[in-house]
Amino acid sequence: MRMEAGAEDTRVQTMQTASSGHPSSWATLCLRLRAGRRFRPNRSRHASATHSSSCRSTSARTVGGSRTSSAGEPRQANPPSHWPGRAFKAAFTAPQRIAESGIALPRWRLPADVDEREDTVQQDASFTDNHYRTARANGQGDFYRGLFFATRCAIGLPRSAVGTSRRADAVALLLGMDVVVTGAAGFVGSCLSRRLLAEGHRVFGLDLLIDRYDPSHFERRLRDLRGHPGFRFVRGDLCDPEALRAVFALGAPKAVVHLAALASVRASLADPPAYGRVNMMGTMNVLEAARAHGVTHVVVASSGSVYGADTPVPFSESAAADRPLSPYGASKRAMELAAWSYAHSFGMDVTVLRLFNVYGPYGRPDMMPFQWSVAIDQGRSLTLYAGGRLKRDWTFVEDTVDGIVAALGKPGGYRLYNLGRGEPVENLRFVRTLERLLGKTAHAVEAPAPATEQTQTWADIGRARAELGFEPKVSVEEGLERFVAWLRDEGLVGV
Repeated sequence: MRMEAGAEDTRVQTMQTASSGHPSSWATLCLRLRAGRRFRPNRSRHASATHSSSCRSTSARTVGGSRTSSAGEPRQANPPSHWPGRAFKAAFTAPQRIAESGIALPRWRLPADVDEREDTVQQDASFTDNHYRTARANGQGDFYRGLFFATRCAIGLPRSAVGTSRRADAVALLLGMDVVVTGAAGFVGSCLSRRLLAEGHRVFGLDLLIDRYDPSHFERRLRDLRGHPGFRFVRGDLCDPEALRAVFALGAPKAVVHLAALASVRASLADPPAYGRVNMMGTMNVLEAARAHGVTHVVVASSGSVYGADTPVPFSESAAADRPLSPYGASKRAMELAAWSYAHSFGMDVTVLRLFNVYGPYGRPDMMPFQWSVAIDQGRSLTLYAGGRLKRDWTFVEDTVDGIVAALGKPGGYRLYNLGRGEPVENLRFVRTLERLLGKTAHAVEAPAPATEQTQTWADIGRARAELGFEPKVSVEEGLERFVAWLRDEGLVGV
């Protein structure tokens, strides 16, 4: 970097001193930006004057070997080891500081197809977290991308470190990025899409909207998504490469969450080849499309059904999982092997998540919680295998989505996690809770469990807890209370 002598020498010295110090000083941030060749703040004369004044008033000096502020307050000579985390945290309080000081950050250009709007956030001194999310969703992501690179300058990372490190993907997740979600009109997919949109990301959804049950359930899930400016949708088949090309062409996705699949253990008995075709070949198509479009991270949803009857409990990711009890479980295991092969052969970051017995609002009508609730409400009989003694690791959908989002921020080769509550519950207890919430008695019919039914599902979530910070929060009682409330709101029970 070449700089003129005189006043600029002072800036260089200040920058060199600050590179090993705490980066929260806005004066240091400004000087780094002004000295950099790539980042040129676009500010008015008034902003320039305010900026210069701000730099003078906040500059640091050394007194007796200790750094002090202009107000004479001592500063820590050696920053704590966790200061990079504080730097990024400080970045998210930046808009208000920027507005008050008049500093203008560099503009980082968005893709051409994104609607850019007047960046008014720099003038909003009362900028709140809600404004922050709304602004990103409305296409003002260039401000935040500029903010990210300003933070990079402040903490002294070289540009190559940001461009090549997997940590950049995690930071991009914080600042907003394009995500392809297959199965976006499905149960978990629609809930995940709403979460990603609320956090400022753009979601490109793909779903076939298959006619295995009432299409009104798909419309119910898409109802809130369609009106969001950050959501775009393609109706298409995983087995159709053209449909995949269409959804990837909607933007520049950095990640894919692959949730689309044929579901249900019992339904897989009627048409095993269809499960092999859609789940196995569809997954291969998604992985290949991601590779062709330079996507850096793919998250694949598998299932606890991959574990066999002889698997020790709780189910650990290190278990063999080579004897699934149903065609559905076998197709999910095949998906995992395809994911491993792409991670190994092409160096892709692929994370596989084994989901356990997800339930909650927007659930599928062919799932037991939905069927049992409607049967109890309407006074119809319901079947309980083995007298309700089968145990399931019931996991509320919001907890599952928490785990998926956490996995999105942790790319790194091939990774495998169980996502469950880690607490098996007898189906009889599940039904008794529904009885209480619905105020009606279940007419249960006992039947022997089919050979395809696992005696219990029980996820060992130690790895997800340690590496993803995954921690289920919703108990079965609370989850069912919220599920039944949603059923009532939608007019599905209590009519």
